[in-house]
Amino acid sequence: MVEKIAELLKNNFSSVYCNTCSHQDNDSICENCHRRSIGWALSSETAESIATDIVNLLITEINSWPGEQMGNSRFCVNDVVQFTEEHKWVSCLGIVSEVKDCGDDFRYLVGVPVPGQGTAYIFTMENDDDIEYVGKAILGEPEKKEEM
Repeated sequence: MVEKIAELLKNNFSSVYCNTCSHQDNDSICENCHRRSIGWALSSETAESIATDIVNLLITEINSWPGEQMGNSRFCVNDVVQFTEEHKWVSCLGIVSEVKDCGDDFRYLVGVPVPGQGTAYIFTMENDDDIEYVGKAILGEPEKKEEM
């Protein structure tokens, strides 16, 4: 990911132009811009440093998303989980799409992608201990809940 972002930065920040010419409106570059951009480029080290900062910021932001955790449940909506050996869907990865408080236990609805078929939805209980946390699915930023 860092390499892709660094390459994107290097490709997009490959020249310099002044704010007084019409460079932004068309492809022509004034003489001042041309002279300023000769030999100018974003270094690989700087691009990688900026890219690393961007990735770290994204990771921090994603990990701070609250999800829809209920009470003391181990998992939130959009958590990626893997079924353990005690389950017939052993080693399958799925995404928690619903968490329901069932009194002394939590029930999870886990969506497992089935190639060429769609998504299989599997119910599992927290006390069954048959899923393990893998990570958080990046499905877009969750809706912000308004505080009252």
